Amino acid sequence: MNLLLILLLWWGARTTEELPVQQLRERYGAVLNKQLSAHQMLDWLRSSGGHRAIDYAYLGATEALMARDAWNPWTKWEYLQRSMATISRAVAMDPEDAEIRFLRFCIQHYVPAWLGMSDHLQEDRQHILAALRQQQLAPGDPLRQNIIRFLLESGRCTDAEEQWLTAQLR
Repeated sequence: MNLLLILLLWWGARTTEELPVQQLRERYGAVLNKQLSAHQMLDWLRSSGGHRAIDYAYLGATEALMARDAWNPWTKWEYLQRSMATISRAVAMDPEDAEIRFLRFCIQHYVPAWLGMSDHLQEDRQHILAALRQQQLAPGDPLRQNIIRFLLESGRCTDAEEQWLTAQLR
């Protein structure tokens, strides 16, 4: 009986640990650079048991990478649907988080429009730009710089937004 209690307490403590956000970013970057497989990242995220909005955002973004890497069209579709549901859950949990909005924006930017899964591009872009203007991400923060570069390269900003973003890189 005591052993069972110890195991339950250990498992509960293990699954409620919060992953440092920087560690999420670094591992996700490793997947993007193909230094770590999306499958390994997915297993790591699921085993960590994180329940914060940012955990779900990176889980959804990783599921999108699983869709990218799958060869079977049906498997791609299933991962993409799962990804959209997971990242939408993250946005619903914390709609003001620029990083979460950015992850969804990136996914939807690359999803073909004809699939009908790119509905939030404008909304997310506006939230991200507002967060940048309000300096929710510090000017020297590498994440801020990456977001600005991606927005500029995406071609989804107005001329005025591009001018403002370009000025932020200086």
